[in-house]
Formats: sequence, C-alpha cells, structure tokens
Amino acid sequence: MLNDLLAMVWTWQHADPSANQQYQGDFNRALAAIQARTLVMPCDTDQYFTLAESQIESALIPAAELRILHSAFGHCAGAPGPGARDG
Repeated sequence: MLNDLLAMVWTWQHADPSANQQYQGDFNRALAAIQARTLVMPCDTDQYFTLAESQIESALIPAAELRILHSAFGHCAGAPGPGARDG
C-alpha cells in the first residue's frame, strides 16, 4: 500500500506534459496539442485538483468537455468506495 501511495505521489510530481524537448515547458502548447476527446470531471469541492484549474486546463484542450461533479466529498467524489453497489 505504501508503494502505491509513493507511485501516485511520484506521478503527481512528474506528470507535466510539457516537460520534454517538444514543448520545452510550454504547458499551454502541450495541452493544445492533445487530439483525443477528453472528459474532465472535477468535483466542485476538490482541494487537490480544483474546479478553477480544471476549467483552465479543459479550455486549453481542443476536444475537451468539462462535466462538474457536485458533491461534498471533494477529491473522493468520483470513487464509489467500499460498500458501493453494482448497477
């Protein structure tokens, strides 16, 4: 479990799509180059990945759609967690 957490933290710290020779740190240009249809689903109370950041980032991705989750559960809003029922 600890290694899972460490891997997740490493990903957060190194997940800059502009940190390469092609984009040379130009984050906006890197996001603008994304061609995949993209669904961005932030929770309006998430304190890790804020709604404001998601709005900015989704606006930079040409085929992105922003769908906001309204929930008091913040960062965990999209995960059903233990006890969730199928269907």
